Order: sequence, then structure tokens, then C-alpha cells
Amino acid sequence: TQSTGVLLTRHTKSCGNLHSMVFLEPDGEEDSGRGAITQSLTEQIFAKLDANGDGGISCEELATRLLAQGTEPDQVSELFATLDANSDGLITLQEFQAGFDAYRGLDNLRDWREWGLHDVPGPIQQGSMPADPMDWGMTVQQLYDCGIEEAGSEEDILGEPPESSSATSMYQYVKNTVKPQTLGTGMSLAVSLNREHPKRARVFVSHSWAENFSFLVLVLGFSCFTDSAFNEQSKETFADLLGLNLKLLLQPEDTLWICALSINQNADIQAELGGDVLQSPFARVLRQCPEMVILSNPKVEIYSRVWCCLEAHLAVQKIAEDPEFKVQAVGIPLLEQDQFQVQTAIEEAPEFGEGFRLFANGGFPDSYTEIYEK
Repeated sequence: TQSTGVLLTRHTKSCGNLHSMVFLEPDGEEDSGRGAITQSLTEQIFAKLDANGDGGISCEELATRLLAQGTEPDQVSELFATLDANSDGLITLQEFQAGFDAYRGLDNLRDWREWGLHDVPGPIQQGSMPADPMDWGMTVQQLYDCGIEEAGSEEDILGEPPESSSATSMYQYVKNTVKPQTLGTGMSLAVSLNREHPKRARVFVSHSWAENFSFLVLVLGFSCFTDSAFNEQSKETFADLLGLNLKLLLQPEDTLWICALSINQNADIQAELGGDVLQSPFARVLRQCPEMVILSNPKVEIYSRVWCCLEAHLAVQKIAEDPEFKVQAVGIPLLEQDQFQVQTAIEEAPEFGEGFRLFANGGFPDSYTEIYEK
């Protein structure tokens, strides 16, 4: 049914079918099941936050409210950047209403009545991650859609040199897009995209966060690209450059588990990963997925990231236990010797072997999330 309310959309990028929006109904009922919200109420809250009455909320004014509730400073900064759509240093009433869902995700709402506000709703019901990390997947098509939204077009993705230092890396994509977009949802990007029908992972992706996001999208989402986007070069020639076997291409409906997109990046990462690295979501998912893809890139050697060493160690164990387990190496390696298969890597690359043996022998630090992004 068509809503007669006012549709307020958050001024951040939406990815695939993820939309951060609030329906403000004329009678004050919100259409998302999160309690009663009226436009008058958002105006009252805005006025309370705008302590100096200049018609805009500064970062300091926002922090005054949220830091007192125990919100982390970096969360306040990220929320301010999300709400300040035009980046002029002040949040206007329109921007605040557009991003109210994100604000409400951090404000615990307990003392609104003490502010003398009317029509105060009950606490927001946060989203949650499925208990089984295998259900934190996303499709190849959804990854492709995210890539197109980030870059603008297939041609823009294809035209970006994979070794470019000015391109958006996975680190930057998580910081500038994933975290703001999922702030206050209690979910990862992948889970948010599939909140109604969680996707069960089939392919575990081992990658380095330092690669360009567009490169990751191109290699993993290659089957989604149209033939016309390749211009003078054939799709087959391009596939060969990327280390892809056209007969083994991931298909649009295949479900991926990519740590940067499957794990809730706004959560307490230590709690998200758990106290035992071998029982972390990484390890549990890799043990259950029937396929693994190792994505090399021309910017950094993949096994300089210790988590990739752990993933390779677990993959070798699984190969020994399950002959049907498939491991496919794709991408453009920084070094020629980075292109070998996992088993060969253990035998021929000392730095690789030392990396995974660190985990195998229980030598990882107590707070191993300190090296989560390394």
C-alpha cells in the first residue's frame, strides 16, 4: 500500500536495496515499527540540541548530548558527518530529520521526558545480526550494485588502474560508506541488504583491505559486467588479465562472505570476533563454505595481512579433511610468486608459513583485534 506520509531519506549513499529512511505519518505513526514519531517531536529534539539557537547543530552540541550517554567520540564524529549532508559544519533541521534514524540509533531516549518533550516514543528496537555467521552473506549481484553506486558506472570501474593509490581502498570504503550507512542499525552491510531474507554464504573471500574497492568488485563481480563495457578489449582478454577462468566465474546469485562487508563494522570488534580466534566468524564460516576465493591485488602482498595467513592455514586443514573443498586464486598478484596455490604457498614462502604458524601455535595476542585490519 502507498504511504501518505512524508518520506525522509538519509543523505548518505544507499547500496543495493538497503535504504535508511523513516516514514513520518501525518498522525505521528512511524511505518517502520520503531515507535511513534512525529515531525513536531524531531523539531523539539533539534531545538534542544541547538543549544545556542543559531538554527544549526554543531559537532560540539551533538557531542554534549551523546558523550554524556557514553557514546564513543569517533561514533559522534561519524554520526555528525552522516547528518551534515553538505559538510558545512552545521546540521540543519532538514538534515537532522533526514538522518533521524541514524541519530535515534545512538540516543538512548531515556531522558526525553525530562526535556519536556511531547509524544516521546519507546526505545528504538535495534536490528540484530543472525546468530549463525554463515547467514551474513551477500550476493555477487549486490556487491556489483555497491560498486556501481560507489564508482558511478561500469566504465569508471574498468578505467581505474588496480594499482592506483588515489582510488578508494576497502579501508576507505568501510570508513566513508559502510560505517556511516549502517550506523545505528546494529547490522553489517551484508545483513542490512538482506534483513528480511538473510543470505547463507557459499564462497569465503580471503582478501587484503588495502586493495582498491573497485578492483575487488571487478574481479568478484565480473559476471555482472556487460560485454559493451569492455570496448576494444574482449571480455575474455580482460578476464585473463585478472586471473579469471570464465568457466569458474562467480555468478550473480552466488553468495559471498567478505569480512569487511559481512561483519558489523560499527560494533565492538573484539566482542564480534569472540575470545577464541579459531571460533571467530572467520574460522566458523570458512570451515563450512564449500568454496574459497583468494583475491590477490597489485598493491600489497596478500599474506602480509596476518588474517589472510590464518584463513590460508584453515583452508589447508579443510583441504586435507574435505577433498571437495574448492580454492580458487584470482586477481593480479603484486609478486609473481604470490600466484601460487595455498598448499604451495606454505611450502615455498617462509613469511607466509611464519604468519599462519603464529596462529596455529597459539601465539596470537590476547587482544587480536589490534591487528584485525592489518
